[in-house]
Amino acid sequence: MSAVTSFSIAERFSDVGFSEIVIIRNKILAMKREGHQIFQFEGGEPFPNTPQIIKDACSQALADNKTRYAPSSGIPELLAALTAKLNKKNKIPAESSHVIVVAGGCMDYLQHSKQFLTLRMKFCFFLLIGHLQKI
Repeated sequence: MSAVTSFSIAERFSDVGFSEIVIIRNKILAMKREGHQIFQFEGGEPFPNTPQIIKDACSQALADNKTRYAPSSGIPELLAALTAKLNKKNKIPAESSHVIVVAGGCMDYLQHSKQFLTLRMKFCFFLLIGHLQKI
């Protein structure tokens, strides 16, 4: 197997730039650095500081060495707490086996098959890699 000596993005991808939201966020960050008072509402960036209870929970998780991946369907204690909340506050009859916890980016996985995701990954490589380019 030979090593890749050079790599360039496919020409068809050269006109793709930053999304508008990235451009806006970069401008806002630059204005903050310049000392302007900014009220950020773009990109879903949380405005308030992280609550102390969450900071404490994160510190405790580190102290307890809970630094590995959680079960893919969610931590049992979290599933139980969410189920209790659904039953009590939302009046939705649910069992822990009905609840799943995923990161936001994982919703795509739940909506599409593995084959479709593989096809999308191949399409991304097709867009990025030039014709007959060896990698």
